[in-house]
Amino acid sequence: MNEEFIFEEESYRIIGCLFEVFNQLGAGLKEQVYQKAVVLEFKKNGIGFREQAHIPIMYQGMKVGTRYLDFVVDEKIVLELKSGRLFSRQHMDQTCEYLKLSGLHLAILANFSNNGVKIKRLVNLPSHSSNYL
Repeated sequence: MNEEFIFEEESYRIIGCLFEVFNQLGAGLKEQVYQKAVVLEFKKNGIGFREQAHIPIMYQGMKVGTRYLDFVVDEKIVLELKSGRLFSRQHMDQTCEYLKLSGLHLAILANFSNNGVKIKRLVNLPSHSSNYL
């Protein structure tokens, strides 16, 4: 597995959908609006996804919590959407937590801002801690 470009083709397809949504809607809307538009764009492009995918948090065999991921794409990529001026460290930490809990290896954190769609790729490889790419 190439650490720098895991799921390269899938990432490009996802990012293309995100840019198309931004090109159509522009800046300044709530996250939920972008999320609904992304659903439509994924369907239009034949991209498999689960929306609001839940991940149980287990402790000693007992469920102690649940996290909800905006999207799991093709059962291999976490996609988290944000809307605002900047990425925050909290957004990145939250997305890394989702990677760890889901056992997946790649997350795309997308922020719909006044300056366009900003993208961060976060990688969670078994032999490494999470990295921001």
